[in-house]
This record gives sequence, structure tokens and C-alpha cells, in this order.
Amino acid sequence: MKRVGILQDLGCPFVSLYVDMANRKLFVFSLFSSPASKEKLWAAVEVSPQEIEDYFNESVGLLDLYSEKKAIWYFTKVNGEYVFSEAIQFIPSHNMQCLDKYDPELCVDDIWIETFLDRVEHNRPLEIY
Repeated sequence: MKRVGILQDLGCPFVSLYVDMANRKLFVFSLFSSPASKEKLWAAVEVSPQEIEDYFNESVGLLDLYSEKKAIWYFTKVNGEYVFSEAIQFIPSHNMQCLDKYDPELCVDDIWIETFLDRVEHNRPLEIY
């Protein structure tokens, strides 16, 4: 997994786009715990390039991306290693509910992410900066 870019930055990445380079699959990672907490917990879900475009256009929000998916994973870092677990029942965090829609003011990687999505959609080589 490699991070493509940050979709929403609250002083620390709140929503990021990742790619599985081997399978060309995209994932949205959202900070599930409080940004101030020492133990960070994220929720991850697989998405399509179109869903990211819809997120950018504000026609879908985080709650839509996560509620329509079958597999949602939680993960945290323990001793430098990521530990994943599948969500049995997904209940959105308070921050997810408050920051559901895309805010262009909180995204500095939008141009790069658009370029990357174009590469995915047209089966071009994937590059991460």
C-alpha cells in the first residue's frame, strides 16, 4: 500500500487515498480516533476512481463511501507494524459525521490525485510522488 495523497488534512491526515500497487485497487483511509489521541485508529474501505470523483464533486460523502461497502477494516500501528481487523458493524465516528463532505480548502493534493485517477482509469503506469 502506498499513499497517493491526502484528501482532507486537519493538521494530520484525516482522509487519505491509498493504492495497492500490485492490484491497482484504491482505498480511502479515514482517521477514526480523535486526531489528538496517542493511539491512532483508522478505518479503510476499497473505492473506485469514480467514487473519488464523486467525493471531489461533493455528490457523495465519507458516510456514503463507508455505508455502501461490504468490507471495512480498522487498523492501528503496534510496535511499528500495522494491525488490521475487519469491522463487524461499522458505526461512523463523530469526526466522520461532522466532516462527511469533501472540503477543497482541506486538500492540497487534489491536482495530483486527479492525475493519478486518470492513470488508473486509462491503465497507465502508476507513479507515486
